[in-house]
Amino acid sequence: MLMENIFHTRDKTGKTTFGKLSWYSILIIVIILAAILTRFINLGDRVMSHDEVNHVVPSYDFYTGAGYRHDPISHGPLQFHLIAFSYFLFGDSDFTSRIPHALASVATILFVLFAYRKYFGKSGATISAILLLISPLLMFYGRYARNEALVALFLVIIVYAIMRYFDKRDTRSLYILTIALSFYYTSKETAYIHTALLMIFLFFKMLVEIIPAKLIQRKTYIMNFLLIVVIVITLGASIYLFRNTDFASIDNNAVAIQNSPSLTLQTRVYYLFADFKTLLPGIIPLVIGILLIAILRKSLRWDLLSNSPSFNILILLIVLVLPLLAAFPVRFCGIDPILYTSSTSNYLDLIFIVYLGVISMLLASAWNPRHWWKYMVVFYSIFFLFYTTFLTNMQGSLTGVVGSLGYWLNQQDVNRGNQPLYYYALLQLPFYEFLALAGSLLAVILSIFKKKPAEMAEQAQSEQSDSVEANEIQPIKTKLSITTLLLFWGISSLIAFTIAGEKMPWLTVQIAVPFLLLAGKGLGTYIDSIVWKERTPRDHFIALAVSLFILLVAFSMIGTLLGNEPPFQGKTQAQLQTTYRFIFECFLLVALIATHHYLLKKQQTKRLQSKYFILALFTILGVLTGQSALRASFVNYNYPTEYLVYAHAAPGPKEILDQVEEISKRTTGGLDIRVAYDNHSLYPFWWYFRNYPNRIAYLENPTRSLEDVPIILAGQENYGSVEPIIRNNYYTFEYYRLWWPNQDYFNLTSERITNTLGSADMRQALLDIWLKRDYSQYADVTNNGFLSLSSWSPAEKMRMYIRKDIAEQMWEFVSEDKLTQTPIADAWDEITTILYPNQFFGRG
Repeated sequence: MLMENIFHTRDKTGKTTFGKLSWYSILIIVIILAAILTRFINLGDRVMSHDEVNHVVPSYDFYTGAGYRHDPISHGPLQFHLIAFSYFLFGDSDFTSRIPHALASVATILFVLFAYRKYFGKSGATISAILLLISPLLMFYGRYARNEALVALFLVIIVYAIMRYFDKRDTRSLYILTIALSFYYTSKETAYIHTALLMIFLFFKMLVEIIPAKLIQRKTYIMNFLLIVVIVITLGASIYLFRNTDFASIDNNAVAIQNSPSLTLQTRVYYLFADFKTLLPGIIPLVIGILLIAILRKSLRWDLLSNSPSFNILILLIVLVLPLLAAFPVRFCGIDPILYTSSTSNYLDLIFIVYLGVISMLLASAWNPRHWWKYMVVFYSIFFLFYTTFLTNMQGSLTGVVGSLGYWLNQQDVNRGNQPLYYYALLQLPFYEFLALAGSLLAVILSIFKKKPAEMAEQAQSEQSDSVEANEIQPIKTKLSITTLLLFWGISSLIAFTIAGEKMPWLTVQIAVPFLLLAGKGLGTYIDSIVWKERTPRDHFIALAVSLFILLVAFSMIGTLLGNEPPFQGKTQAQLQTTYRFIFECFLLVALIATHHYLLKKQQTKRLQSKYFILALFTILGVLTGQSALRASFVNYNYPTEYLVYAHAAPGPKEILDQVEEISKRTTGGLDIRVAYDNHSLYPFWWYFRNYPNRIAYLENPTRSLEDVPIILAGQENYGSVEPIIRNNYYTFEYYRLWWPNQDYFNLTSERITNTLGSADMRQALLDIWLKRDYSQYADVTNNGFLSLSSWSPAEKMRMYIRKDIAEQMWEFVSEDKLTQTPIADAWDEITTILYPNQFFGRG
C-alpha cells in the first residue's frame, strides 16, 4: 500500500489527500520543481566549452542582426534560432545561452511524465520521468548549449507518436511523428541514424503483421520486390555511368562563364546544353526508373497493407527522408557532395535530389493518396524555414538537404577523439547510466517471464483471425511490444554509434534515452506487480528499510573484503579497526536478516522477500545515480575528473575574464581596454570578448604591435612567440585553459583487465573514482603525478600578461612574487653586442 498510496490510492471521496492534494499530486509537484531547479540553478556558472562557443557566437551574430547561414560543421540550425531568440528575450550571457536546452530537458521529463501514462502506466511513466530527471548525462547536457537536450525531447516525442499510432491508428499520431521528426532533422544529423534504426524495426514488425494475416498474394510480393529491383538497378546504372564520366568540360565551362560576365544569353545556353550532354548518360537510367515506378505503383496494392501500422509508419518515414539521402549517390559517384564551388557537384546534387524527390512522391501517392502531400508539406515547411533562416538564406536549402549528411559522411574518416570501440559499452554507460542498464535488464526479464494473461488471450485471438481471404482488407490486430521497441532501439543505437567514426561523450545521451525509458517501464511494471494491500504501509516501510540496510551492510562487507585493507591482516591499529568493523558488520547483518525473516514470517508474505530486496537495490542505485548527476552538474562541472566531457574548458578563462573586466572598468570606466588574444585563447574569448570594442585577435601572428597592449592572452604553444615581444614589461599569470579526462582506459587488453581485477589496490582505486571521483589512490597505484587539479594532464595552459604600469595601479595584481618576478629572457640579447663610443663630437 505504500506505493499504492502514491500511485493508486483513494479515500472515501475518491482521493487520498494530503490537505487538498493527493500523494501522487505531491510527487508530481516535487518532480516538476526538481526538474526546473536541477536544470536552471547556476546555469551560467560553467565556463563555455569549445563546442558551445561554436554555437553561441553565430547565435549572437544572428541576434545582433548579422544574420545566420547554416553550416553543417555546427549541426542543424534549430538551436541557433532558439539561442538567438533567448538573447532577444533575456539578453546575452552564459545563462541565457543555455535556457533553450534547459527548457528542452525539463520538457522531456514532463512530456514522459504526462504523455506516457497510458502506455507505461502511471507508475512506469512516473519512474521514467524520475530516471530522466536524475540521469547524469541528461542532467549535464540539459545544462549545455549543445543539441543533445533538443534531441532527447524529439526522441521521446517520436516514441510517443509511434505508441499512439499503434493504439489509435489515427492521422494525428502521424502528424505528431512528422513534426517531431522534422524538428529532429533541423537539430542534428544523428536523425539519420535513428531513422534508419526505426525503419529496420518497423520492417521486421511489418513482416510479422502481414505474413500471418495473408493480406497480399504472391503476385503482389513479386511486384513490390520488382520495385526494389528497379530502384537498385537504375540508380546503380546511373552511378556507374557518372563515375566513368569526364566532368572536366563542365568545370571548364563554369570557369569560362565566371571569367566572362559579359557573355551573351545564347553563349550561356550553349554552355548549359553542353553540360546537359555530358550528364545525359547518367540521367537516362534515372528517368527510366521513374517511369517504371510510375507504372508499377498501381500493382503494389499498398491499399491492402495500409491496415498494418508498422507499414504505414515505415512508408511515411521513407517518403519523408528519401530526398535527404541525395548525398549518398553523389558520394558513390566519386564526387564530394558539399563541394559547392564545383559545378559538377552542384549538378549531381540537384539531379539526385530531384530523382529521389519524384520517387518519394510516387511512393507516397501509392500509399496514401489523400494525406501524403500534407505530411510532406508539414515536414519540409519546418525543415526549409529553419535551414533557410526563414527564407533569408536560400543556399541553406542545399546545405540542409545535401550538406548535412554529406559533411557527416566526410567526418566518419576523421574519427575525432580516436576513442576505442568499447568507449560507450565499457566506459560511459557503466560509469554513469548503470541504473538504466540494470532497470532495462529487469524489464527484459519481466517481459520474458511475466507475460500477462490478457496478452496471451489477445495473441490467441490474433492467431485465430489469421485465416482471411487474400483480397479482403481486414484490420490487423497487432500490439506494439514497447519493451521490444525500446530494447531494440537501445542496443542498435549502441552498436550504430560504436561503429560510427566519431565517438564522443555527449552522444551517449542518445544511447541512454531508450534504456532510461525501458528501465522506467520495467520498474513501473515491477511495482505494479506487487500486491501492496496484503500489508499495512507501516509494515511495508519497515520491511523495505530493513532490506535496504541489509544490502548496505552486505555491500560494505564486500567492499572491505575486495578492497586494499581487508580484515584479519595484522595487529596495527588501522588493521584492528578494519577487523573489528568487519566483525561488527557480520553480527549486524545476521541481526538484520533475522529481523527481516521475522517480519515476513509474521505477516506470511515470504513471496515479497525478493521484491523488497530488488526495490532496495534499485533505491541504492538511484541514490548513487542522483549523486553522480549532482556532482557532475554542480561540483565538477569545470573539472576533468568526470568522463562525460572530452576537451573541457577549465575555470581559468572565467577567472581571466573577471580580472580583465575589473582592470578595464578601473582604467577606462567601461569595457574599452585593449586586450589581445591568440588562436588558442580564441576559444572561449571569441565569445567572452564580444562586448570589448578594442579587442585584438592576433591569432597565430604576434607582432611588435602588441608591445603597448595592456593585456595579452596566449596559449601554451605561443609562449615562445609572444614573450620575446613583451620582454620584461609585463607580469605573467598562468591558468589552465582546457583539459581532458584521464585516458588510461585506452588500449585495454584482457591481460590489463585481469591484472586490474587481481590487484586489491587497483580495485580500491577504481571504486574511489567511480563513487567519489577521487583519483588519489589511483595516482599512487599507477605512480602518476598528473592526476591532481594543480598538475592535471592531459591539459593545455594559457597565460595572461598584464602590462606592469597597469598592474601596479591595482594592488591585487602586484603580490610579492610578482615584484620579485624573474625577468623574461630575450633570445635576441644573447646574440647582441652593445658597442659604446670612444669619443664624442659636438658636445659643448
